[in-house]
Amino acid sequence: MSSLKEDVIIPDTDLFFKGINVIKPVYIFIFGSGAFQSLFTDRDYTYGQHTLNGYRVISLPDFDSLLPDNRFLKNLVWNILKMYAPPHS
Repeated sequence: MSSLKEDVIIPDTDLFFKGINVIKPVYIFIFGSGAFQSLFTDRDYTYGQHTLNGYRVISLPDFDSLLPDNRFLKNLVWNILKMYAPPHS
């Protein structure tokens, strides 16, 4: 979802969607407000399911928010991811 330009990582949604259009995933999982704001520039960052260009995007907290032991957010992420897992996995 980003590219390197002059040793700086910058959002690159064009590159992201080129890959998405080739892969055609059922779900797109993104972590953190930076990824969310790159895709949804006109919305406030929220966790959960969103739709963008016909794709289902599931927004989750960033990894730093889960550390060192944020059990509430870890439980939230676990329960959201379980909803999308195949049965009996």
